[in-house]
Amino acid sequence: MRFLGLPIRLQGNVVGMIGLANKLNDYEQSDATFLQPLLDALGALFIADDESASSDLEQAVLDHADKALYEAKKSGRNRVVWGV
Repeated sequence: MRFLGLPIRLQGNVVGMIGLANKLNDYEQSDATFLQPLLDALGALFIADDESASSDLEQAVLDHADKALYEAKKSGRNRVVWGV
């Protein structure tokens, strides 16, 4: 399977989805397991009490993801960057 859709959950309810595509090999359960911390972090974005704090947190997550994306692109195809 060359596409992977994963639910973002908050208190057992699906509050969003992420989709991944174009991996050189098929996606497997291990890919979903590896991405679980990201899904948990994204779910936590929905918990923020204060809108401005939520906005700051969302921007920090987006900045981090953007930096990881460029690091992965610099290191070649089919790369995952974690903890940038």
